[in-house]
Amino acid sequence: MKKYIRTIQDNKNPSYTNSFKKAALYLTFGLLCNFSVNAQQDAQFTQFIFNKMTYNAAYAGNNLGANLSVIHRQQWVGLAGAPVSSAVNFSTRLPNKRVGLGFTYIHDEIGPTKSWAANFAYAYRITLPKGELAVGLQLNFRQYRVNWGEAVTIHQNDQLIQEAKSSKILPNTGFGVYYETEKFYVGLSSPHFVNGDLSLVENFVSDVEMSALEVPHYYAMAGYIFKINEAVKFQPSILFSIVKNTPLSADLNPMLILQDKLWFGFNFRFGGSTVRGLAESIDFLLQYQVTPALRLGAAYDQSLSEIKLMTDGTFEFYAHYSFTKNKAVEGKPKYF
Repeated sequence: MKKYIRTIQDNKNPSYTNSFKKAALYLTFGLLCNFSVNAQQDAQFTQFIFNKMTYNAAYAGNNLGANLSVIHRQQWVGLAGAPVSSAVNFSTRLPNKRVGLGFTYIHDEIGPTKSWAANFAYAYRITLPKGELAVGLQLNFRQYRVNWGEAVTIHQNDQLIQEAKSSKILPNTGFGVYYETEKFYVGLSSPHFVNGDLSLVENFVSDVEMSALEVPHYYAMAGYIFKINEAVKFQPSILFSIVKNTPLSADLNPMLILQDKLWFGFNFRFGGSTVRGLAESIDFLLQYQVTPALRLGAAYDQSLSEIKLMTDGTFEFYAHYSFTKNKAVEGKPKYF
């Protein structure tokens, strides 16, 4: 949904804020009514390379020991009702070193709509000559909620809104495959691949049934480490997002790593606006390994689409903590 609000193209003022609220309401109906529009329903994060478990259940337990990460994204700062997304990931590998368990909580909101998802992941690892292959399964529950009291209506006492439900919880399931070596990784996944009925409106409008689906989302990711010298490494990564009836989205993320402590680079997001070219945004990323256990990061997105005229950009913050006490593991850099 976040990538297709293209209705506000002029200077910041209250009338445009109201326009955004109306656009958010229309998109709410678009999300809930599949005859109207198709859009990406999953939360979007720029620092995807450090947030893989949100996308791929097979990543659970990838880091030895217990690990906790938190990421928060404030999109399109300056616009009332703009998207706000957060994710908390926890994973651990069992003593047999083959099984990984993970839990992810995601909160996402835009305008009058809010959703949360609780994902439980199981991953099994197979040791291969040059790396590890993991296969993961995921069970998730997602709630969609609409605060109709915030709706900007055209007609007072709209019967459609009065009869609409305010929330719905859907169970779903997902899968993932992830392969990693010391220099390379690749993954394919779908966090939820079963169509789910999330209709909040059980009615007909102009003889058109108001139905809605939670549609499958598919992701493909890959990355590589190039050693330039003992102090500098180059790490390009890419993430493809595939959703039926929406444009293919791709994030290209080249980063430099200095002394295995400082990560900085760019992210180019393609597949957004059809008005101002292919690129939707250019993003700036910075991560620092504060201690062997703690890593902090931030990102700033500068939109290249027409909505840039209305925002101060997008901000994202990240923190990761490893509970591992194994000194051999603590001293080994984890690039992926």
